[in-house]
Amino acid sequence: MHLTTLPPKRMLAFANTAFPSFVLVMQVANDTIIMLIGLVYCVIQPIIAPLALIYFAIGVLIWKYQVVYVYVPLVESGGKVWVMPIILPCQPCKAPLLAHPNCT
Repeated sequence: MHLTTLPPKRMLAFANTAFPSFVLVMQVANDTIIMLIGLVYCVIQPIIAPLALIYFAIGVLIWKYQVVYVYVPLVESGGKVWVMPIILPCQPCKAPLLAHPNCT
């Protein structure tokens, strides 16, 4: 079923769907607590260190997938942000190279 063939109420509901955005603050807070617990209690009970390692290894796999396929960026510039600070200052460096007689 195409979006243009949906009834108006369903089209409005589809347009108001909020896609999840990447919230780093909550993830950093949760990971910091797990790291703190792992570091403090691994001295008392050494089995905690491998369990914390497994937690973070699984977390890396899950967050890689979610960042690439699930979360929608809040701001998308299409690469235009790099024109002023990177590309424009490099233009004077390219001019002498392009003026060289062996440059084709």
